[in-house]
Amino acid sequence: SFFQHQLRGSLIALMISVLAIGGVIYQVANQTLLEHVKSSLLYHAEFREDRIINLFEQQKAWMQKIADSAATKHSAEALFDRYHQGVESIEYQQARDTFREEYQLLLNTEEVKDLFLLTIEGELAFSLRSMEGELGVNLSTDGFYGQTILSDLIEQVVQQKRMAVSQYGKIDQVEDATVLMGVPIFSSFPGQEDQIMGIMVRPFSLVRLRDLLKSYSGLGETGEVMIAQWRNGVGSEVNFINHFRNHLQRGPSASCLTLRRNTPEKFPMMHALNYERGSGWVLDNSCNPVFAVWAWIPKLQLGMVVKQDRSEI
Repeated sequence: SFFQHQLRGSLIALMISVLAIGGVIYQVANQTLLEHVKSSLLYHAEFREDRIINLFEQQKAWMQKIADSAATKHSAEALFDRYHQGVESIEYQQARDTFREEYQLLLNTEEVKDLFLLTIEGELAFSLRSMEGELGVNLSTDGFYGQTILSDLIEQVVQQKRMAVSQYGKIDQVEDATVLMGVPIFSSFPGQEDQIMGIMVRPFSLVRLRDLLKSYSGLGETGEVMIAQWRNGVGSEVNFINHFRNHLQRGPSASCLTLRRNTPEKFPMMHALNYERGSGWVLDNSCNPVFAVWAWIPKLQLGMVVKQDRSEI
């Protein structure tokens, strides 16, 4: 009947309206959620970036203050003078023990176990930890170990005559992969204040950095902060400096490794290490879909990513 046709038409029109309104509501809700997630992760990324930079600046300031102090210069001068007499001499051993006593406790408060004094030529003149077999070894590029993060650091400090920070990596004189800070020690003799008499090197406290990154407040159950550098300073393989959250459950499959090699643009750290800032839906290192914010930190030559799993979002 005409009434039935009219009723059917009205019902169809109503269903179309409901679907259209529902679709619009879904799109608006989805966009609102995305904006909320993006805003939240941007906030946490900026907050953690500031804390990472502040931590580096604090430790660099500590290094510079120590190297500039009159007490350090006098102790270092005495040690370098005795070193040139021979590491077996009683005078050198007394100067070494004095320097070690002065800085052992100070470095323990910084959660650092190592401190090295190097000659201008790159020879190891002092080690905070007992490393007698290494004393006198040339640690520059021309020395026994060849090019390392330490040899590159020595070259930077000598050429620029100021503090420098190394890439992340391993050297035999430190038990773990690390980041090194090197600062020139200038002579305290009148008229020679611009002459470098040696180099002080110590590892950056990665314990404090990793503790900072392990603070997941505001990042839910799957949120994570990652920092990394190109391995050997070139764009190929990546060295992650942080320890991964839930790493035992998130190992990459063979197909994921292939995807990482063939389509690096799907992974946020690749964007960060290519000096980009941005955000969006990408894949984490296990190829799980995530929303991420990425940034390049030029002051420290680090890429940073803050991400949260799509499933949790």
